[in-house]
Amino acid sequence: MAKYKEFNYNEFLFGKNYFIYDIEESKNCLLIKIKSRSHACNCPLCGTKSIRVSST
Repeated sequence: MAKYKEFNYNEFLFGKNYFIYDIEESKNCLLIKIKSRSHACNCPLCGTKSIRVSST
């Protein structure tokens, strides 16, 4: 049995729909790159499903 339990930070911090795909560390900065697992989203106003990215 392992002494320490592995912890999934992706799910804890961002939920099941997002994952960390890269981490860059420098002297004064920690950059964590995150992507969405979903390739579609519903508009919060009308509810229409879209797969197009309008901005990032």
